[in-house]
Amino acid sequence: MSPQLVDFDGDGHMDLLAGTFEGTVFLVRGSADGYLPFERVVDERGRNVQLTDFWCRETDAWQKADRSPDGATNPFDHCISATAVDWDGDGDLDLVLGAKGGRLYLQENAGTRREPRFRAFNRPIVTSGGPDADPRTTQARLGVDLVVPGGCTAPRVADWNGDGLFDLVCGSFAGGVFCYLNRGTRTEPAFDVPIALLPNAGDRVGDRVGPTRGVYADPVDWDGDGDLDLLVGGYAYFPGPQIDLSDEETARADELEARLVELDAELQRVVADVGTDANGEPTDAGLERVQAVIDRMDAAARELEELRPRGGERGRVFWYERL
Repeated sequence: MSPQLVDFDGDGHMDLLAGTFEGTVFLVRGSADGYLPFERVVDERGRNVQLTDFWCRETDAWQKADRSPDGATNPFDHCISATAVDWDGDGDLDLVLGAKGGRLYLQENAGTRREPRFRAFNRPIVTSGGPDADPRTTQARLGVDLVVPGGCTAPRVADWNGDGLFDLVCGSFAGGVFCYLNRGTRTEPAFDVPIALLPNAGDRVGDRVGPTRGVYADPVDWDGDGDLDLLVGGYAYFPGPQIDLSDEETARADELEARLVELDAELQRVVADVGTDANGEPTDAGLERVQAVIDRMDAAARELEELRPRGGERGRVFWYERL
């Protein structure tokens, strides 16, 4: 979700803005008395700001909605994040929407800072070389939809290279962090091809402790030295501890591993043989048989875990210092 703390409506109070997995954008306004109840951000037609795929609470089902500009057809995309930024330098805040698949979209504010009025369509953000980019690396990508490698968790806005223009820093579902430098102007941003500040997990060499998936990145001067570092949150894999086992313990661990394979096969047979009642629902007796096998599997797995602890993913926050 990755909420953004921002004065969304220009009233002097900090608000919370966040996209959520249902596909819409939520706002919690700040006030002199604290935070107000949440609301959904809407466009100039009174519709929820979203991309194409969203969870409809009225029908309890996924639905699709067309938010394409006139004469265009956006791909089916699911909004999972939102970031407010003055995209076109006109003094009000626009919205950058991050899609699960990796694309970014602009929802332009045609109103004011105090009274936002968002357009009824989303414009895909494209890769553009800009006046200072190397044509050898960007020419083939001009006008192509910007897509974060590995899928997008959330875009962050920051002046990464200190040129006075905002850049985009994006975490990736595949474990990386990518920066898109702004080669345009304050009123017409244009973003270059991605720079891998942290490569996706599958592209790293020798990194055993970094995040492996679900990365959210925040550019921040963590150590106060005047440049932007990276705070990166995500899942990382940690191997289990190595335990020296006696011969007897090793034999028991091998026996438990074999037993779990047998129990898994037994579970599949029992599940396939569960009877149904007149309403087509599993019978209580059948469910009890299934649960009995699961209980035996759990007991064996717990004993094996004590002998041969498994590794697993853990949620962690990493600090990457900029040198």
